Amino acid sequence: MYMLATGQPDAATAAQWPVAWVGLDALESVGLIATGAFAIRGDRRYPLVAAATATLLAIDAWFDTTTAAAGSAFVTAALMAFCVELPLAALCARLAMRAAQQAPVDGGGSSPTGVCGARGARCCHVRQVAATGERPRDEKQAAARVDTEE
Repeated sequence: MYMLATGQPDAATAAQWPVAWVGLDALESVGLIATGAFAIRGDRRYPLVAAATATLLAIDAWFDTTTAAAGSAFVTAALMAFCVELPLAALCARLAMRAAQQAPVDGGGSSPTGVCGARGARCCHVRQVAATGERPRDEKQAAARVDTEE
């Protein structure tokens, strides 16, 4: 770390500087849209997308503020970081963590397709959590709940 901190030039130029920033902002936009779309659909991948998007937003806030020139450019970068990028990063991180805490840990969780058991019914784990707010202890308990619901 010391070598990195002391061995770098004070200023650097990048030929594709605008492309780098537009690309980062585009990735953040795609991540935010995908997180929302996956979350609304109940797609199990949304925590991964939310975590990646939170990381991109935090990195953007860091580089915006550390590469901004002194004065109004720094004030603008700091305002964007603290009022937009970091709150969105926190929201995405919270969504990812909340989903991770709600994930089944019994080893018999729902399949990636959201279908469990031979009956091909919508995953009984998802239905039970939605209906009762509690997670089944095992596959038999979950199947018994599904049978009584239908």
